Amino acid sequence: LFFEIRERYNRGSEERIRSDSLAHSYRSAPEIVGFVNDTSYLQQGTVWVDLDTWRSVQNANRPDAFVADGAMGLTVYDTAQDPSSAANPFFIANVGYSVGEPLLGTASGIELWTDASTGKSYAVFSAGPYGVAVVDVTNTADMPIVKVFEPIKIEDGDIAVADGQAIDVEVIGNRAYLAYDSFGVVAYDMADLIAPVPAGVNPTDLFKKALDGTVIYDYRPAAVGRFKLQYVPGYETVSGGAVRMDHATQGGRLYLYVAFAEAGVVKIDFTDPAAPTLAGRVDTAAGASDVAIANGRLNVADGSGGIVFFRSAPVQNAR
Repeated sequence: LFFEIRERYNRGSEERIRSDSLAHSYRSAPEIVGFVNDTSYLQQGTVWVDLDTWRSVQNANRPDAFVADGAMGLTVYDTAQDPSSAANPFFIANVGYSVGEPLLGTASGIELWTDASTGKSYAVFSAGPYGVAVVDVTNTADMPIVKVFEPIKIEDGDIAVADGQAIDVEVIGNRAYLAYDSFGVVAYDMADLIAPVPAGVNPTDLFKKALDGTVIYDYRPAAVGRFKLQYVPGYETVSGGAVRMDHATQGGRLYLYVAFAEAGVVKIDFTDPAAPTLAGRVDTAAGASDVAIANGRLNVADGSGGIVFFRSAPVQNAR
């Protein structure tokens, strides 16, 4: 947002007008309704804004930390505050805590995404055995759950839920990619994830089957793509599932580098989400549990094997 503020003030008998051109990447725009000259309580010039507008701007732009908080769900902290002092409002909000079954599973990975068409912000996170969770975090005072679901699995004509659990998530552009253990890596369009469920439907209960296997209802979004290493010819009997991942763009193509436990590190070409392909794989000494790309290197947490370093581009097929 680019905007110009014209400030009029008196210094002695001279009236001056100062024009400042300010550039800020705010997610929401304040509505300026007036100017204040006497602002000694702030020791700086300021403007009047509508109270609701100010709260909206504050919620959108303060340095909050959104945390995937295990069985607690999603917790928001104000990182501008000192957490060592109980007097500071370090804790802001939580959604997902329940004295019974957790509403959002066991959250272990989180990404934030803003819908450019509406300005609304969403948290997408891997919810462990509950699968995928989406929460509207536009206003931290009111964070409604959009949906929680386990991905669709169709096997031998039977509609069911994905095996394994969601462990990590990456939001790249307008798509979300989830590392889903033995189910592989699943991709969704963000438009499908944030679409509201029908009126009266519980967003945490989107799929139900009768005892005879008949589907009573299914409001889960369909994935736009899925990669499972064991579906690649020659890898059918390889152990290992998708744990955590990082991504890079090389030559205009999107690659996910995924820690695949016993299978080492897998490089997936997800440029076409409907047809992801294996671009490379490399063994590690133990079981790859996490990856991070920095300065052209692929850094791998390898369990008892310690930390392993690779140049990210040359991960090739290794059998």
